[in-house]
Amino acid sequence: MTKKRKSIKKNKKNSHKLNLKKYLVFSGIIVLCGFFLLSLFHFKLIHRGVRLDKRYEVLGVDVSQHQGKINWQIFENEEISFVFIKATEGENFIDKQYKNNRKEVEKTSIIRGYYHFFRFNKNGKKQAEFFIQNVPYKIGELYPCVDIETYGNKFHNKSKNEIIADIDLYIKTIKNYYGVYPIIYTNIYTYNLYIKDNFNECVLWICDLDKMPKIDRKWSFWQYSHKGKSLATKYKIDCDVFYGSFKDLNSYLLQPKK
Repeated sequence: MTKKRKSIKKNKKNSHKLNLKKYLVFSGIIVLCGFFLLSLFHFKLIHRGVRLDKRYEVLGVDVSQHQGKINWQIFENEEISFVFIKATEGENFIDKQYKNNRKEVEKTSIIRGYYHFFRFNKNGKKQAEFFIQNVPYKIGELYPCVDIETYGNKFHNKSKNEIIADIDLYIKTIKNYYGVYPIIYTNIYTYNLYIKDNFNECVLWICDLDKMPKIDRKWSFWQYSHKGKSLATKYKIDCDVFYGSFKDLNSYLLQPKK
């Protein structure tokens, strides 16, 4: 009888030790997960499905017809403060979702701006005039933007200097109508090829995925991901940040014409 009791006590003691080990292992996993989530919060956080860089106060996205029909009310609830919406491309293409996106985003408090995809094989002035025809001057909207990148522009017979001259024509035509220089969106490769040492009067919106842009020039907007997710659309979105405060962003909004 005594031996049996001792055996029971020993088994209970071993059981307690095993449970303690399980508890310590489980607690360790919880702590590690906590540190992991904290590191995510510092840089990239999944918030309602949108991948946001929480180091910056002003967070945004950019969209086109590739995102399909968007629920802008959901975007507004996802801490999205600004958006760039594609309007035109080349000399005669209007983004299929432009008109609907414009109508719906105006029902929200999201600060919006519109961009043109620049075609290297088209005339710079004519492209600017086409954008002006379709994007009216509206107080409180972001400066107009031009998307300049080699992607989608492989087929042309122009020299580097001819392309730079066409970009210059585009910029001057936009400046003449809107009263401000357009924001230039570009990636690192295209920046080094066409933008560097040119168009210093333009605000720069740079794409450099997952790492902070390292260029020899001040940038104001940064596109850091092409893989954002949102309940507002079933398609992936581009994620952006503004390098500054909300007050600073006001400096890039269209004002009454003088």
